[in-house]
Amino acid sequence: MKDIIIGSGISGLTVAHQLSKNKNFEIEIYEKDNLPGGMAKSIRIKPNNVPTEHSWRGYAPFYYNLFKLLKEIPLQSEGYTIEEIEKHNNEDDMWTHYKGNVYDLTKFVKNHPGGNVILRAAGKDLGKVWEEYNVGWHEMNENVMKLLENYKIGKVKNNATLYDNLNHNKIDFKLLFNKMHDINHKLDFNFYDHIYLFLLFGKVILSYKKEEFFKVRLDPLLKKNLSKNAYHFVADYLAGPGFGFDKNSMSLGHYAYFMEFVLFAGNWKVMKMPTSEGWIDPWVQYLKMKNVKFHFNSELKSINYKNKKITGLDILINKNIKKIYADDYVFALNPFNFHDILKESNLMKMAKPYESLNIVNNQISFRLAFNKKINFNNKNTGFVLVDSPYNITFYAQEDNWDDDIKLDINGKIKTLISGTIIQPYNNGILFKKSALSLSLDELKKEIFAQFLACENFTNFMKKSNVKKSNLIFSEIYNDWYEQDGMLKTKNKKWVNNFLNEEYRPTQKTDFKNMYISGSHCRTSIKIWSMESAVESGIITSNLLLDKYKYENIKIHVHKSHLFIQILKFFYNFYYIFIIIIITFIFS
Repeated sequence: MKDIIIGSGISGLTVAHQLSKNKNFEIEIYEKDNLPGGMAKSIRIKPNNVPTEHSWRGYAPFYYNLFKLLKEIPLQSEGYTIEEIEKHNNEDDMWTHYKGNVYDLTKFVKNHPGGNVILRAAGKDLGKVWEEYNVGWHEMNENVMKLLENYKIGKVKNNATLYDNLNHNKIDFKLLFNKMHDINHKLDFNFYDHIYLFLLFGKVILSYKKEEFFKVRLDPLLKKNLSKNAYHFVADYLAGPGFGFDKNSMSLGHYAYFMEFVLFAGNWKVMKMPTSEGWIDPWVQYLKMKNVKFHFNSELKSINYKNKKITGLDILINKNIKKIYADDYVFALNPFNFHDILKESNLMKMAKPYESLNIVNNQISFRLAFNKKINFNNKNTGFVLVDSPYNITFYAQEDNWDDDIKLDINGKIKTLISGTIIQPYNNGILFKKSALSLSLDELKKEIFAQFLACENFTNFMKKSNVKKSNLIFSEIYNDWYEQDGMLKTKNKKWVNNFLNEEYRPTQKTDFKNMYISGSHCRTSIKIWSMESAVESGIITSNLLLDKYKYENIKIHVHKSHLFIQILKFFYNFYYIFIIIIITFIFS
C-alpha cells in the first residue's frame, strides 16, 4: 500500500515511524518547508550559526508515548560492538575496552610486567577487571594511561537511543522578581487560597464529566477568588511559562487535567542539544534507512476527491503543480493551514469546525547571547520573569546542553539565553506597546529592557561581572516578520482554550482513505503538546493498520491515577446517593 503523509512535524513523522515497521507500506512524506520537524524543529542562523527554535521546550514526565518512541530510534555511532570486542579474547588476538574506547593490546601482551594476568581483560571492560582484582590504581597512573592510548583503535559502538539525548537531571523552575528576592523565594498562598484551589481543581479532577469544564474560562475565576500572590503564581507562572496555556483563554478543564498529570509524575526534562540535532534529524535519517521517502519544498494546494474517496492531491513543486496519487492520505498539518486547504478544495463541511478551532496563542521565541558567562548557580533550571509585562520565561542553554554543543559566533558566545514571550498582547516598559505592535528591532530592545528591569536577573549579571555591552547578539525566531507595522507569524500556534475543545477533529474522517493527525486532534491526553502529537500519530497509524488487518501499535492511554479513580468513585457515588434520597423524599 502506498501512503502519502502531508507534513513532517512530530505527528507526521510518528505516522511514518509506526507504519515503516510493516514492510507492506510504501511511505512518502511531502513537506512545504525545506526542513523537517514542523514547529518542533531547530535551526542555526547563518552566518552566526546560533541555534534557535520556536520555543525552549520541556519534556513533561507524563510524555509516555513520546519517550517510548525516542527509545525505538537508535543513535547512529561508529565503532565496534561489545560482541565484536568479546571475540578478540586470547594472547594472539587481544582487545579490551575502557571508558568507551577500544584497544588492541595484542602486541603488548608479552611485554606486560604482570605477565599473562593481562589476559583477564581479554575481550572485556578493562576498568571493571581492574576493579574486580583490586588494581584500580592503574587508573590513577599517568604512565599506564599514556601507554594505553598508544593501542587505541576506535570507540565502542553504543546501543544508545535518542532517549539518551535528553538531559535526565531534574529541571527546576525559579521565579525572578523586579524587586530583589532570594531566588528560592516562593509566592505565599494564604489559607483561603489553598482551600479555594483544592475545591476548584478537585471538583474537575474528580468529575466523570469534564466536558462542561472545558467551556469555563479560568482566568476570571482566579482573579476574583485568589490573593494577588496566589493569582501571580497560578496564572503568570504555572499557566503560560509552566504549562504553555494562553492565560487569557485557558479553560478550567484543561488546566485541571494538566495539574492531575503533573501531580503523579516525575521530573521534567530538556534536550541536551538543539531539538533537530538531538531528535528530528537523526529520526529522519533513521526513517530514510527504513525506506521512507521525503519531498521537501513541496506544498499541498488542493485535495481531489470523488464519492467520499480521495483521488489525488495537487502539490506545488518548483513552481509547478504536480498531481500525486496513493492508496491512503494522512494530513498532519497545522490546523490553520489545513483549514485553508479544505476551503480551497471546496470541502466546506469539513472546514467549518476549523473556523471555531482557529484560536491562536502567539507566543514569541527569542535568543540573547553574551560573550561572558552569566553564572546562574542553578544548572538544569528554567526561569520566569514574573513581573515582566510580557511574562517572559527562559533558560541558559549552556547550563543544560552537552559541553561540545556549539553556541556559536565563532565560539564567542558564553551564555545563550533562549526565551519565550508568553503574553505578547500586554504593553511593554520601553515603548509602551504590545510585542505584536513593534518592529523586530524594537522588540529586541524591549525584551532586553524587561530583563534589565528585573533586579534578580541584573544581580546575576553583577556577580558574574557581565555588563550590558556584553550582549553581542539578539534574535527573534524567524517565524516572525513585519507587515503593516505589526508582527506576523508564518506558523500560528494552536493551543487549547475554553472555546475549542468540542471542535477538535478525530483522526478518522468520512472519506475512505483520508486520515488526520496532529496535536490538535482528539487524544486521551486532551492537551496540545508534543505528547499529543505522538499519541495522535499512533492513533492514525492504528486506523491504517486496522484497515488492512495488521496488528496495532501499542499506545499509552492517559487516564487518572488509581488513587484518583478511587476518589472519583466515592465522590460521584456521594452525589448520586444524595440525588436518590432527594428524589425519594419528594416523590
